[in-house]
Amino acid sequence: MTMRKILQFHQKIVLILGATLLFVSHPLKAQWYQIVDLQFQIFLQANFPLAVQGDSINIAHLSVVNTTELTIDNMQIIFIDGIEAFQNLTKFSAKNNQFNYLYPIENLVHLRKYI
Repeated sequence: MTMRKILQFHQKIVLILGATLLFVSHPLKAQWYQIVDLQFQIFLQANFPLAVQGDSINIAHLSVVNTTELTIDNMQIIFIDGIEAFQNLTKFSAKNNQFNYLYPIENLVHLRKYI
């Protein structure tokens, strides 16, 4: 192979990898849940920065989809709205918070352990 053909081949590989990365990091159809509790927003922004925009979380983002365990102990969270985004949660720990209600976790069908 000539050097020119090798460079062309490498350019094609870089282009394919770049397009793949762009596709994977930006889901085609984002779906958003609003996070009403400021403390919960702060936690999510710190732990899922690419999935959170302002007061909403993208439920289609891979970091959210791939999360199976979540711990929000001692966070002074009152409203748990938005936890529904984590559809694949199997374990959820939320000790020492002051929830007003827990109905958002009812839709987490994979949840096996709630602490």
